[in-house]
Formats: sequence, C-alpha cells, structure tokens
Amino acid sequence: MAAGSWLALSILVVTGILLVVPGARTGLRWAARGGIQIALGALFLFLLNTVGGLFQFHLPINLFTSAVVGLLGLPGLGALFVIQWMVAG
Repeated sequence: MAAGSWLALSILVVTGILLVVPGARTGLRWAARGGIQIALGALFLFLLNTVGGLFQFHLPINLFTSAVVGLLGLPGLGALFVIQWMVAG
C-alpha cells in the first residue's frame, strides 16, 4: 500500500474508535478545541504580519508561535514580541 493509503486508513480507524468509545469523545473535543485555537492564533499572526509590514515588524507563523498566540492570547503575543525584540535587536 502507498503511504497515502496507510494514512487514510489510520485516520479512519482512529476516528471510528473515537466515535465508538464514549470516554474518547472528551479527548476528541479537547483536541478539536486546541486545534481551533491554534488556527485562530495563526490567523491573528497573519493579520498582525500584514499590518506589521508597514512598521517593519514580522513574527514567523509556525506551529509554536501559533500555539503560543492561540492558547495565551495577547500576553502570549506580547511575550513573542519581547523575545523577538531581545534576540533580533
């Protein structure tokens, strides 16, 4: 089987298990909420980089920075800004 087939089969099996096992729904809800927050963090970083381009300010958009901004909100963004300022000068 090709790698894509194994991936699709794995996703199907895990989804089936999560739907059948009652206790797994809480974990699925938790994972979905975390994924949504990380996606919103990435969107916020994109908007910040769009506006920040006018002021020569840029934060990279990756899983770590998106998670920090998505989960911590404005304090996380402030922390990333201070770290960027201290490291990059």
